[in-house]
Amino acid sequence: MSVVATTPKPKVKELASEIIRDLPEEATWDELMHKFYLREQLDAAESDFASGRVVSHEDMKKEFAPVL
Repeated sequence: MSVVATTPKPKVKELASEIIRDLPEEATWDELMHKFYLREQLDAAESDFASGRVVSHEDMKKEFAPVL
């Protein structure tokens, strides 16, 4: 049995502050919202991966072979 060490996830407020801090001074609301959206999507993907909700490249090729 292997034990995987995990680091605690940063809080949403901390991530939001970091995203805002890293934006250029002339950033727009659209750019800010896009960064927030990307962060949300990356977090969801990491969660899916950690939970084993993934599909291999080979399985995807088999599934889509009839339409390609």
